[in-house]
Amino acid sequence: MGYAECGADLAKGDERHGILATGDMAQFDEDGYYYIVGRKKRFLKIYGNRIGCIRVM
Repeated sequence: MGYAECGADLAKGDERHGILATGDMAQFDEDGYYYIVGRKKRFLKIYGNRIGCIRVM
């Protein structure tokens, strides 16, 4: 679907039936809280820029 470029794009509504594919991996506990525990791929895409996920210790 991509980014909304005009008001008509926003008026389309939920075309993915409640599924938002972010690439994040999550777990949830017995209380129903979700925790982000990783990523499917080793980069993020923020404002069109690809940023590598490198852990520095």
